[in-house]
Amino acid sequence: DYLMVFEIESDYGLVTAHSRRLLRTRLHEIEVLATKGRAAGAGEVFRGLENSLRRTGTSAVSAIQDPFGAIKRTPQAAWNKTFGRVKGALSGSGGSRYEGSWVASALYGEQKRQIAGELELDPYSTNPAVQQVLDQLAQARATGGWAVDLSSTALPDAVGWGRTAVEAQAEVKSIVLSNAPDDVDRVNDGRLAALGISTYARRRFADCPWLSPTHKTVITAAATRLKGVDDLEALVVAAAEATDEARALVQTTQAGMLAAFHAKQGSLVRLDAAGGVVIAFAKGGHALVVLPIDYGTFDTYTDGAIRGVLGSPALAAAPSRTVYM
Repeated sequence: DYLMVFEIESDYGLVTAHSRRLLRTRLHEIEVLATKGRAAGAGEVFRGLENSLRRTGTSAVSAIQDPFGAIKRTPQAAWNKTFGRVKGALSGSGGSRYEGSWVASALYGEQKRQIAGELELDPYSTNPAVQQVLDQLAQARATGGWAVDLSSTALPDAVGWGRTAVEAQAEVKSIVLSNAPDDVDRVNDGRLAALGISTYARRRFADCPWLSPTHKTVITAAATRLKGVDDLEALVVAAAEATDEARALVQTTQAGMLAAFHAKQGSLVRLDAAGGVVIAFAKGGHALVVLPIDYGTFDTYTDGAIRGVLGSPALAAAPSRTVYM
């Protein structure tokens, strides 16, 4: 029933990856966990976490341990800033399936994103071992118990910030790592509004639980690179159709590939959407469809999306068609 589904067994438990891209990310995460404990300057904190993960595996991982104990240990000089973040979290949105508790985000979310950036990890990874390491290191750093800078020993980037140009990758990383989730949504919403995306489409996009802050920022960056293409809203509408992590990756890949094609060829003039798939039209009416099916699961949903695209009147009326798979 599935295409490109991998099981990875390591000292940190059994992890399933539902795409080649997610497989690459998981292997990078495992390498980080295995390597950083031996890195010079990583300290006993990381090695203790490594030993704990190896003993207990990676079943259910709590987003935060003893949150009120962490509050008590917060230095007084940082209390006002922390309290402000807590108040902001109370009035924020419900978040996606990739975000931890609002208490954790308010207390040490900034440190968690900082450490994730130093390790070249996605702070919204669904790997529970990664989340446990990031949470506990962030707690230690937030309370002054650990101040090691890991960036000097970081492994090459395998997060996958989208199939975007180098400058766009840097922009995506800056937005995701420098802002709390609600602030990331506000930045993305402002950029999409400037592109003429409707309020309804932007709200559906922001509220899609299967799109992480990273996914949404990658797609927004792609939309920005497609500025000037008519019916750009189709890109956002299709992304909001994601119903699991694999399909969210399909959306980021699809958006990035279309943006890359347009940047190279400069020929896309209009977009359309059918079943979560974007149909792009170039000058002269030529139709272009990107189907990154090896990045997701092939099931009845995917089959229906493909049939919907092939049954599109606009696609049928195109003088020529190209499908990239």
